[in-house]
Amino acid sequence: METRISNRRIIDIPMDVYRCLSYKAGTEGEDVDEYIASVLRREAEKVMERMSDEEAYAWLSENEPDGHVMMDDEEQTDFENWLGIKRK
Repeated sequence: METRISNRRIIDIPMDVYRCLSYKAGTEGEDVDEYIASVLRREAEKVMERMSDEEAYAWLSENEPDGHVMMDDEEQTDFENWLGIKRK
């Protein structure tokens, strides 16, 4: 069984862009919302393919620092310095 977690966001898309995407979705037999989500998913996959594990960890550490509790402060600082991370 597949587990899906939905993370919904509202985004503003100019009407001319929306119409163009709606047309493209229709030519492919898709709902425009599903089409836009699939385009965004493909773009995210391209980004992830080009990102190394170190870059991904550094980005997550700077932007989503939850989970930084397993190391003591000194070990964590040394590790972040080694990766060149500047925490926000």
